[in-house]
Amino acid sequence: MSVQEVDGAAVEAGFQDVLSATARDGGTFSREPMRRGLSVLIALQPEVSFSGSGCYVSLPGLPISGEGADLDGALDDLVTDLRDYSLAWHTRLKAASNHRENWGLVMLTDLSTDEELHDWLASL
Repeated sequence: MSVQEVDGAAVEAGFQDVLSATARDGGTFSREPMRRGLSVLIALQPEVSFSGSGCYVSLPGLPISGEGADLDGALDDLVTDLRDYSLAWHTRLKAASNHRENWGLVMLTDLSTDEELHDWLASL
């Protein structure tokens, strides 16, 4: 079964299972191996541009971007946009055929701290 054939409700149920397992004290699930694995598997090529007014970073094919006075500021803004996208994905985009396959990026976002996301984006 391909990702496109999985309905949003099934993916969301899986998300909630993983997230609740990470929240339980003494649970057997550790978020770090999952987060690390997703960070390697997700293939993104951020586009970075600089101008006199600062830096702009976008993720081609995704409605996610960030801007700031420098690259670090733009990446911080991109992390905020990733958080907003994750929330939108959980509430409405998971059922949209053009967003459904982004579940891995959303899970990585949910399992990562802002600093971890910033560092991951900077390493791409």
